[in-house]
Amino acid sequence: MNFCGMVDYFRVSRASDASSSSREGLSLDRLLSCRGWHGWLHVWRGEVDCVVWAEAFLRGERSEREVFAETAKSASRHVYHPRMDRTSDLAAFMLAGGKSTRMGTDKAFVEFEGRTLLARALDLARSVTTDVRIVGERGKFAAFAPVIEDLYPGCGPLAGIHAALRASSCDLNLILAVDMLFLTTDLLLYLVTRARNSSATVTIPRSGRGLQPLCAIYRRAFAGAAENALNEHRYKIDALFAGESTQVIREDELKAKGFSAEMFCNVNTPDELADARRFQR
Repeated sequence: MNFCGMVDYFRVSRASDASSSSREGLSLDRLLSCRGWHGWLHVWRGEVDCVVWAEAFLRGERSEREVFAETAKSASRHVYHPRMDRTSDLAAFMLAGGKSTRMGTDKAFVEFEGRTLLARALDLARSVTTDVRIVGERGKFAAFAPVIEDLYPGCGPLAGIHAALRASSCDLNLILAVDMLFLTTDLLLYLVTRARNSSATVTIPRSGRGLQPLCAIYRRAFAGAAENALNEHRYKIDALFAGESTQVIREDELKAKGFSAEMFCNVNTPDELADARRFQR
């Protein structure tokens, strides 16, 4: 709903609620899904800002530009993805502790389309949950998000998953690699929905490249299996799935929902990064 539609809605609402003497009488339950400026404003229960602005506009006390400005300010406080269920059962962890030897520089700070891979990945994770943390070196990443450090340093991605699950208070945990450039909010929401509707310990997609353990949902119970493997110097993540309750989302299921195998491509070398830039064009 754009601003004009919002004003029309309030005009009708005001007429239908004419018996109310207060702004709060404007059916806030009906306004909860109303979005204003560029579709990002969410009206929270008990908030009457939109009613105040719309009525001021209708009385001629505020210009359309002024109301847009006020809406933008509120959006910075209450911004959220309109399709997102930001409940407390989901945390997201960005694995950024790799050595990046083949890239020749830290992948987290490589730029793609004018932004670092880390910034892009954090924004993506924040589109599905407010609890977003980085697994990596605190001194390197503390300025960008809360940081979790490996409990088993130098043991690869499995150690990152283990550290994340041990630090999490959420049952469902989204694990993401920092270098997967083509993931989308829609895909992550689909994975979260599948995980919530299953009792599986791991919900993981499979593409033509195989299982995708660094774009998957893990329940905290997986931490035990990961810790046992790390103690035995077994670092291959896929090998642990056979002994766990695992929900594999097949490639044909992904395609049926509009998700391609290319979404799981990651970049490890400058040449792969260049290929990704050409693909994006």
